[in-house]
Amino acid sequence: MFGQSLGSCILGVEGLLNIVPDVYIDTMGYSFTFPIYKYLGSCKVGSYVHYPTISTDMLDKVKEIINAGKLSGEKNIIRKTLYKIPPIRKFKLYYYNFFAFIYGLMGSCCEMIIVNSNWTKNHINHLWVGKKSTKQIHVIFPPCNTRELCDLPLLDKRENIIISIAQFRPEKDHALQIKSLAHLKERYYNEFNEHHNIKLVLIGSCRNEGDENRISNLRNLAEQLGLKEDVDFEFAVNVSYDKLKSYLERAHIGLHTMWCEHFGIGVVELLAAGVITIAHNSGGPKTDIVVPYNDNKTGFLASTVEEYSNQLYDILKYEIDDDFISDIRINARKSVNRFSEESFYDQFLEVIDEFIKEN
Repeated sequence: MFGQSLGSCILGVEGLLNIVPDVYIDTMGYSFTFPIYKYLGSCKVGSYVHYPTISTDMLDKVKEIINAGKLSGEKNIIRKTLYKIPPIRKFKLYYYNFFAFIYGLMGSCCEMIIVNSNWTKNHINHLWVGKKSTKQIHVIFPPCNTRELCDLPLLDKRENIIISIAQFRPEKDHALQIKSLAHLKERYYNEFNEHHNIKLVLIGSCRNEGDENRISNLRNLAEQLGLKEDVDFEFAVNVSYDKLKSYLERAHIGLHTMWCEHFGIGVVELLAAGVITIAHNSGGPKTDIVVPYNDNKTGFLASTVEEYSNQLYDILKYEIDDDFISDIRINARKSVNRFSEESFYDQFLEVIDEFIKEN
């Protein structure tokens, strides 16, 4: 983290040598450049924060791993061995805490703060601002272009397809989705077996060999849990946008399983398409997206295999109650207006205009 941050300082100095602006607004997460522009360039400094470089959740996770004395699921033998040495574990905790302290000092140089979700706001408030500060943090949701998705048929009969839309990266936790489907079929076998044609479709982009290996591991996991490819699950890799819309139009349920995602544009897209959504009970989906809208439900939240499989069961069980499902679909689609491009432009320009006019 320090290496990347110091690299941004070099980039910041290079930019300052080329031009000294009156106002500097960072949208890339280069917080270590703030004091450079504030004190060397005498600029007004602002920032639109998508994701904090370090968060209190991350610190808690590191403490949890260190207290456990091992890296759960880690395959690298050297790293696993190192984590068994107490001084090395303590050093990592000190390193993260020291970085969080420095990160807070850098953030204190920022005079205008915009964040993309209330989850991000809570962390930036803790790390950059503090309880005694009067500095305001503006929450402006990122622009989500959902026009085409909102045009998809909303109340047509859907197939028993469960979809997931996410790059095949470790933090997306596709394994949790596969385990949840296996648990659903095992626990409610008499109601949900192969004759009900419930299928999980994992849609995502594959960037490199590492992603390909992850997909292979997910296939192996599914087979170990007794799921059959092309019957219980399938992978839709690097599909076209038209193919993606086809899945969104047909799917009954959408899954999101990333822990502490800062916002969750993919979740917004599921709601816009009228897909009944089960998102991870953390981060932006919890604080801003899958929340009541006009006092009505927009989706569901879960965090464990049991919670996901129970939510899946409840939703599929409610299929007999078309009004219940329809009300969620209608309300979910209405709720995405909060995340429109127009809403973002209006709010962003209003805050920037006020910031520039100050002093």
